[in-house]
Order: sequence, then structure tokens, then C-alpha cells
Amino acid sequence: MAINYEGSSKTYNLTLDYINFFFTGIFGLECIMKLIAFGFTYFKTSWNVFDFCVVAASFFDIVMNQLSTASLKFLRVGP
Repeated sequence: MAINYEGSSKTYNLTLDYINFFFTGIFGLECIMKLIAFGFTYFKTSWNVFDFCVVAASFFDIVMNQLSTASLKFLRVGP
């Protein structure tokens, strides 16, 4: 989010999206591997809970961005 700017090219935005997909996938894989290794004791550590919430929010953001804009029009705020 820190490197987005108004008037950026479509290629630039697409590259940022691919980087986001890559890192979200890596961190999602990390969460899955930790869940397999530790089971539900994974959630006893606060940092793991925080990490899981951030990764879940990232996946949610990706899904919401991929949905059609017409179905999400009620979520849009601003001009």
C-alpha cells in the first residue's frame, strides 16, 4: 500500500498485485505448515494468532479485489 500512487501505470499496478499474491501465498503456506506441525496449540501464541489474522485478512482482500465491482458497489466509499 505504501508504494501505490495516483496515476500509476496498469503494468505497475499489475506487478504490485503479483507481488502481493506471491507473499500472501508464502505466508499462507507458512501458516498451514505451522498448523500441521503444532496443531491447534499454534493459536496459544499471540504472535501466531496475529500472523494468522494478517494472512486471513490478506486472502480476504485478494478475494474482494477479484470480485466484480458491480457486486461490491455498496462497499465503495468516496467519489
